[in-house]
Amino acid sequence: MIQIRCSVHDKATGLFSRPVYVAACAQAIRSFSDEVNRDHEDNPFHRHPADYSLFELGTWDDEAGTCEDLPQPRLLISGENAKL
Repeated sequence: MIQIRCSVHDKATGLFSRPVYVAACAQAIRSFSDEVNRDHEDNPFHRHPADYSLFELGTWDDEAGTCEDLPQPRLLISGENAKL
């Protein structure tokens, strides 16, 4: 099955997080938005939403064991735009 590879970029550190694999970009956007809006003192996504953005990186084929990268990461949603 082909899955979409996504990662959160932290503007403050300039680093991408370990990728997650989802069936659809909407699934990753929903999870990211839920985390940005989860009000907890230990949640940096909620405390600093402007520092975080979700990107699509490419695909993963779990049958062939191959990855395909996008030419460059594609912004799906910023933390600011995910904040309710």
